[in-house]
Amino acid sequence: MPLDQGLSPANDRTSAGKAMTGKDFFAWWATTLAGMLPAWLKAAFVPNRKWVIVRREGDTFVVYSDNGKPVGSLAESGSARSKVRSGDVLALLPPEEAFLRQRRLPATSEQHLRSALRLQIAADTPFEIDEVYDDCRIIPGSAEGGQILAEQALVKRARIAELVDFASASRVDLAGIDIAGADGNPIGFNLLPENQRARSDAFLPSLNRGLALAALVLAALTGTLGLMSMDRRLSALETESAAARAEASSVLALQREALARVEAIRLIEQRTASPLRFSVLLDAVAEAIPQDSWLEGFAYDGKQISLVGLSRSSDSLVSNLEAIPGVTSARVVSSMARDNRLNADRFRIELTLEPETLTLPPPASEKEDNG
Repeated sequence: MPLDQGLSPANDRTSAGKAMTGKDFFAWWATTLAGMLPAWLKAAFVPNRKWVIVRREGDTFVVYSDNGKPVGSLAESGSARSKVRSGDVLALLPPEEAFLRQRRLPATSEQHLRSALRLQIAADTPFEIDEVYDDCRIIPGSAEGGQILAEQALVKRARIAELVDFASASRVDLAGIDIAGADGNPIGFNLLPENQRARSDAFLPSLNRGLALAALVLAALTGTLGLMSMDRRLSALETESAAARAEASSVLALQREALARVEAIRLIEQRTASPLRFSVLLDAVAEAIPQDSWLEGFAYDGKQISLVGLSRSSDSLVSNLEAIPGVTSARVVSSMARDNRLNADRFRIELTLEPETLTLPPPASEKEDNG
């Protein structure tokens, strides 16, 4: 069953106490309690709406019967016009005009399903949240391992507004807008905003309305305290999660800082251990690199040199570096990527160095013997 369009006051905990009116509270309360009813109770006391399916074809609406066959167009068929007045009108959009996606979520998030999916619209879809109308549903029989499979539909607001204006010009009061499935039948969404939905008297007869109200009161007596406790636990978990994320971010920052300091100390030790060789190699690398190349990184550990940079003469770069005295080999450790903005190839090259030998001065006694 489609969920109501828009966020409920319960999903905005930060401003609920200030912005929620009495009317908003009772609307949220009724929606929440209705969601707590078992499926068999809903089926027994809340009847299905009598939908009249229409599709826009050209400059008119075509009305369809319950078996999916066309009854006729509103412009030409009296039977079609009569059928439109007999129930709630549901307009179908072709599937190519909607963006559909599925997500598997914990079963405990069913009451907050819309909020959870809406928060991901900007990150997971090509739309911003104010560009589209959305609705979601739980796919029947999808529960598995304590999770449910939810499906969300997104349609641009301009397309919905265009269809509503066309319906108004055709004197048709829409109660819903859905997407046609592969079999041509409605999938089960309602993308029409709640405040624009028309309802016929056939939706909730007086008897069923009374029975449904009695069921809601019964659910209120047994479930309100449980709901309040669940909200408190959820708030506590959110607070703990925020604290854990903040602590993890602090630990990662300290780790990065420690690694940077270790690398700096290592480089200082290498330069101190062999300052002459490091300076000679640095000068040699600078001379071997062509004028249209430049370095972004230089790492030296006594056995090899790692170079990272950009070059417009990458073909001759490796051969120039291998010609440096003391370098046994030069190899490209990753494929060169083209930077079109700078018109250069990005490279990462490792130079293997010859083992360093130290020439010690002869002992003083040998100098005297040699005269």
